[in-house]
Amino acid sequence: MSDIFKAYLSKGLQDDKPEPMVEQEEQRTFQQELEDLINRHSMENPSGTPDWILANFLARVLEQFDCAIMARATWRGESTELPALQRLEQDSQAVEKTYEHIRILARLGVITFDENLKQTDLYRIIKDEEV
Repeated sequence: MSDIFKAYLSKGLQDDKPEPMVEQEEQRTFQQELEDLINRHSMENPSGTPDWILANFLARVLEQFDCAIMARATWRGESTELPALQRLEQDSQAVEKTYEHIRILARLGVITFDENLKQTDLYRIIKDEEV
């Protein structure tokens, strides 16, 4: 295949490309690794399609899948945050509840703070002071 035709196909495949979900540098790296993987396993042979076209196609499929998941979540009224961020928020809420329980126990005199603890950020957080 001529370089001109390859360049034409490459440009044609990218003209209607949606905004990538990852940074351009990361996408190039992923796509190059995908191309190398396809080549290494000769996955281009059954279809007779060059590995770079298959890699471009598969990368775009992953991008579109991400868009579809986001659209579905929006339609359902679900959070579009990553599960790790959702867990972080839940953990943050659990920590704040724990601090509140400690504050209540301290006000009731059930627990006391020694001088070493009073020098820590944890103590300042419990006492609602600026850290």
